[in-house]
Amino acid sequence: MAFPGLNQHQGLASETDVLHELDYLLRVRDQDPSHPGHAHVVKLFDHFYFEGPNGKHLCLVTELLGESVTSLASKYRALRLPSRFSKQIMRQVLLGLDYLHHSCNIIHTGTRLS
Repeated sequence: MAFPGLNQHQGLASETDVLHELDYLLRVRDQDPSHPGHAHVVKLFDHFYFEGPNGKHLCLVTELLGESVTSLASKYRALRLPSRFSKQIMRQVLLGLDYLHHSCNIIHTGTRLS
């Protein structure tokens, strides 16, 4: 399961001084593949720029991510995941966050279940 905090980029992202996704994703991809959390963060495969009528856009090619936790939970009674799945998901999320923080010097904010 991929880390849900760095969502798959859909569409095109404008290239601005504030946009750091490419720098972050390159660092996440290359920093420390031996860290146990490396397997639980989104992987950048490639990137390119697209010149369109509204300017130059950065396009990011990432791995395909799985279902959101909310979508997965909707398949169970009372819309709750069994505890063994919840524990496994939380372990993966915490490993991914540890990798981002300690290996990549990235602080992730805004984690949500969907």
